[in-house]
Amino acid sequence: MKNCITFGLLVCTLNLIAQEKDYFISGTVKKYTSPHMAYLQYMGFKGSVTDSVAMENGSFSFSGKIDEPRPASIVIRERGKKGTLQDIVQFFIEPGTLIFTSKSIFSNAVITGSPETTDKIKLDKLIKSSGYSANENVSAKTETRIITVPAGQSPPSMPPSGNSRMPGTLVSKRTITDINELPFGMQTAIRAMREEATAKVVQFIIDHPKSFVSIYTIEELRAAKKITYLEYLSLMKGLDPSLVLSNYGKLMAGK
Repeated sequence: MKNCITFGLLVCTLNLIAQEKDYFISGTVKKYTSPHMAYLQYMGFKGSVTDSVAMENGSFSFSGKIDEPRPASIVIRERGKKGTLQDIVQFFIEPGTLIFTSKSIFSNAVITGSPETTDKIKLDKLIKSSGYSANENVSAKTETRIITVPAGQSPPSMPPSGNSRMPGTLVSKRTITDINELPFGMQTAIRAMREEATAKVVQFIIDHPKSFVSIYTIEELRAAKKITYLEYLSLMKGLDPSLVLSNYGKLMAGK
């Protein structure tokens, strides 16, 4: 029996390996003429994959094998210095040839050869324009001031015209990150906007049933508790069977 189990696991592993296909990535960033390094990272079915290469004349290339489209990132960094948001691109790595082209900022690189990345760019634009947020955090600044009033006079009931806050001695200043600390009206408005944005993301998934971007986005919605379990099941049911039976789809089913 033990030998049968071992053989079964071996066959399963071989099947996964057999599904792997070649990918080739090349990029040209005219901005980077001094010595730079390019770093590739993604999560394969065997675990985290990282690779790095020294750039030559602003160009880099990576090659390898992958089982199916997966989220990935490439960071370009000058030797001895830290990278910035302008030096990173997030995309979907997939079998085939992917080409990155940029004249200046790498984060604005044009990517060809990856249909999944094209879908990701569409979703990113939708998220950016709709105010979608993966959590309940907000960023609102508040100040507390002491108003100095001459003896015998009452403090003004309204701030002077043109000033947004009452003048006085600043006591404290902080940034609110908990939405529950905001006035009720603001909480309601923000949550309504975010619900509408989430609905647009869900509609994107419904409109793209064959995209790996959709199945990864479903998992993000579930993890962020943006959808109920029944909504999660409904969205998964609407996906193309090939996605549900993919390695990542099987991983999600086991959660």
